[in-house]
Amino acid sequence: MDRASPTPTASAHGGLNASAVCDVAPCPANLTLETEMFCNESTIWNSIYVFVPTAYYVILALGVVGNLSVILVLCLQATKRTAAEIYLLNLACADLLFVCTLPLWAVNITRRYDWPFGDALCRVVGGLVYVNMYGSVYFLTAISVERYFAVAKPMSLGLRRTRSCARRVCLLVWAATAVFSVPVFVFRGTVFLKEYNITACINQANTGWLTANYAFLNVAGFLLPLGVMMFCAWHIVQELRRSFQKTRQNEKRVTVLMCVMVLAFFICWMPVHFFLFLDFLIRRKVIGGCDATEAIEAGVQILTVVGYANSCLNPLIYVFLGKMYRERASQILRRVITFLRSSSMQNMSQSSRSQSVTTVFRVSQTNLTSVIQSNVAAL
Repeated sequence: MDRASPTPTASAHGGLNASAVCDVAPCPANLTLETEMFCNESTIWNSIYVFVPTAYYVILALGVVGNLSVILVLCLQATKRTAAEIYLLNLACADLLFVCTLPLWAVNITRRYDWPFGDALCRVVGGLVYVNMYGSVYFLTAISVERYFAVAKPMSLGLRRTRSCARRVCLLVWAATAVFSVPVFVFRGTVFLKEYNITACINQANTGWLTANYAFLNVAGFLLPLGVMMFCAWHIVQELRRSFQKTRQNEKRVTVLMCVMVLAFFICWMPVHFFLFLDFLIRRKVIGGCDATEAIEAGVQILTVVGYANSCLNPLIYVFLGKMYRERASQILRRVITFLRSSSMQNMSQSSRSQSVTTVFRVSQTNLTSVIQSNVAAL
């Protein structure tokens, strides 16, 4: 939003138009700073104010339990982590970090985009949306490339698949996501909109910055990584077909897991980017009209939920397709149960010994009392 832009105009349904200020972070719907368009009243926003926060809480619950379990399994496993597992661990950390911000967005939307948490948290949680999105796609890309060399080019670039190389790649990804998210940390902030009597958490960059951010987000944050992942997946599938009997079973499982994760990412985020493109066309005034504008803005709000759901889907994919993950999780669970049982038995043993000592003491005390009473009687 350009700080010199004219005052927002109210729409009939009492929302805000996203076309001038929105990105992939939740933002006010139906705030326009560049047009004077009044649209007919619509009831879809009342449903969105209920559906979206509820979906965020569901994603939060599934994402915290799922990603935390993945982190624990990968950190507590007895064997050393492979390069692919290092990428999966960092992907789970990025997803867990992101889903923990969803309660703030849920409260914001429930309050009809009246942000109650202050300017600092507005910038931080807005930036974390981008950190997660860039991190997810780049960690998936790293996994795809690692699988490509493991299956399609097993004899080349072996050193690049080492654990130390994977750690360096992860550090590079985290650094890149932090740099790419800097504009969001800088330009997103709270603005009081007196016409609506709310304090909105919105992107305050001018039109040029918003356009550049949109282009970079779609190219560097989606299209190029997706192209690399599709290239790797295609060659991996072809190689598996040619050498199905020769490929090790573990390699097949990890490769299938990677392909499903890439497909899930594409299904979750492709509709979001398509509707953001349509939203960009609204901003450039290529698309106009109340019906089209409202349908696109509502689509952005709903499909963003689908994109966010990708953060809780990966652990479910591990459970259903990752045989090694299930085996390690069951081993860790058995170790935990064994530890709890041994601790319980130790406590019971200590309690039993304590009760025995108490009983002996009480018996001794009773005998001593009896002796004293008999001596007194004799006197």
